[in-house]
Amino acid sequence: MKQFFHKTELPYAGDHAVYFGGGYVADTSDNASRTIGHLKNHGWIDRATRAVFTDVTLYSPDSNLFSIVTLLVEFTAIGAGFPRWEVHTVRLYRFHGGWEVWMALLYISALAVFTLVFAIKEGRKAYNSGALYIMDFWNWVELIIILQALAGVATFFYSEAILEDVASKMENNTAASFGENSGLSGRFVNYRRAAVWDQVYTYVIATLLCSVTLKMTHLLRFNHRASLLIHTLKRSVGPLSGFSAMFFLYFFAFAILLHLTFGLRMLSYSSFARTFEAMVTIIAGDINYEEISTTSGNLGTFILFLFVFVFNICLIGFFVAIIDESYHSAKDDGQLEKTDYDLKGFFKYQLQKLKPKKKARDDDSDNTSISGPGHDEFKVNVMKRLSTVFEDLDER
Repeated sequence: MKQFFHKTELPYAGDHAVYFGGGYVADTSDNASRTIGHLKNHGWIDRATRAVFTDVTLYSPDSNLFSIVTLLVEFTAIGAGFPRWEVHTVRLYRFHGGWEVWMALLYISALAVFTLVFAIKEGRKAYNSGALYIMDFWNWVELIIILQALAGVATFFYSEAILEDVASKMENNTAASFGENSGLSGRFVNYRRAAVWDQVYTYVIATLLCSVTLKMTHLLRFNHRASLLIHTLKRSVGPLSGFSAMFFLYFFAFAILLHLTFGLRMLSYSSFARTFEAMVTIIAGDINYEEISTTSGNLGTFILFLFVFVFNICLIGFFVAIIDESYHSAKDDGQLEKTDYDLKGFFKYQLQKLKPKKKARDDDSDNTSISGPGHDEFKVNVMKRLSTVFEDLDER
């Protein structure tokens, strides 16, 4: 019972390899126990097998949640098996009824229109500012928000298209099964691709909200304490650059040491990526002391103590000392402005920008304009000359 099937699903990254579409598929939708027994008796898993996937899709109508379960067993060249599991629990059907669908389309369309208008405004600003536009950090934040908003809109429609495609396959299979044996059984349809794109949409929206929150913190420059914090961070850029180089040097050195010491015995240190993750959790305070001491004995305990001492005590202390020195230096600076702008003046300036410009009403002036920064200076010079003339007339 072997059948070749070229899968159109997304590639799956296991612990030992990345698996793309293609392979042999056995559908257990009708009679799982009989199908598995038949595969076992006929040697469906042999020496050439490198991975066996078991895909299960569960749906709860009460909570409207899908659980896409992937069970994987990887076989290495020496014949050892390494199990792995992954569960995606998502709400794929976000809307119920035509009203919610229309409201969702209205919201996403409003976001798209606002993003396009905002992009045009930023484009005009960049054109007028020239090379100075890229020198401002907050202009980069604006560009990132525009790109993330456009990516969110595109990801939303693409994920909905993927879900519609998967749901249509499910309906077709169910209809075919009803026509054959009048039972609720049919060919298995994997919802993993729809669940992955739904998670991608969630990640894009999360990064968008993070950038918008960062932009909102820009308004804190009107507060004296927030302005002091910003100046503190500016003063600490230089010392923190040297500290960061030293920090990452020690971090990579300990990563190599922990990977070589615990990599063969502990799964959490079996690769450099997992070692980095475990080191970050230890710095955050989550220390799995029992597993390390049981696996590696006194050597593992000594290495763990050395790592905690270097990072949690020494390097973190250096970081706090740099921030504290920069804070007192910025606080004692007499030239430090209390705020970057006055809040009332800022809003007044923004409202004045929205007012329409006055048109010239005199026919004699034609295309000549007397408004501008030089007009006030011209009036001052005229008044000075008139006062000089009047003084000469009085003396005569």
